[in-house]
Formats: sequence, C-alpha cells, structure tokens
Amino acid sequence: SADGAFERATRHDPGSAEGWNQRAANRVLRLGGPELVPDAAGRRAALEAGLKLLQQARPGVRRQDLIDFQRGALLAVFAESGDGATWPGGQAALLLQALAAFEAAAEAGFPLAPPAVDETRAALEVLSDR
Repeated sequence: SADGAFERATRHDPGSAEGWNQRAANRVLRLGGPELVPDAAGRRAALEAGLKLLQQARPGVRRQDLIDFQRGALLAVFAESGDGATWPGGQAALLLQALAAFEAAAEAGFPLAPPAVDETRAALEVLSDR
C-alpha cells in the first residue's frame, strides 16, 4: 500500500521532510477522504493522525519549513471542507493554527509560505465578517 511505502521511506530516512509530508498527506487526504470515510468524525480523526505524524517528524527532520508548510496546508484544507465545524473552536481555530504554521514556514524562508499566509489571513477576515 502507499501508506506502507511512505512508512518505509520515513524509517529509511527519518530526516526527510518529504517522506513525512507524503505520509501525512496520504493519511489525511486519501485514507481520510470522504470517499473512504463517510463521517466527519472519522475525517477529523484522520487529520489528527496526520498532524501527529508531522509532530513526530519535528525532532529530527532536516527541513522543518516543509513540515510546517504541510501542517498549515492540511489544516487549511480541512478548515475549508465542510468538516471545519467538528474541530474544537471550529473553522476559525483551524485557520489560526494553519496561519501559525504558514508563518513559521515563511520565517524559515519557504518560498510558498508568504502567499499562504496572505490567503489564510484573507480567509480569516472573510470568516470574521460573517
């Protein structure tokens, strides 16, 4: 399975952010997607599992900026899905956590992070205007 292949990759090179990112994205977006997990609680559990994987990567990963960006992306995708309300604090809390992750990636110099920071701030503004 893809999940098994990504797990083997992270065991082979635990310092590779790419392997951890692929593993977390697979867990959240594919294995935890609506086509395989019909209920919102299950999809939230998949997001939590993916975020836990990224947290496990933190101590030894070489490119923390990639881990931070992936964390922000997964949180933002979940916030924009219909499942954001299942998260403690709802969609706004997810977006605030995504913003913090994108800001950390931007501080580390990841080039895709500044636009993500801007987009997440804009989404928070729209949400606060509702």
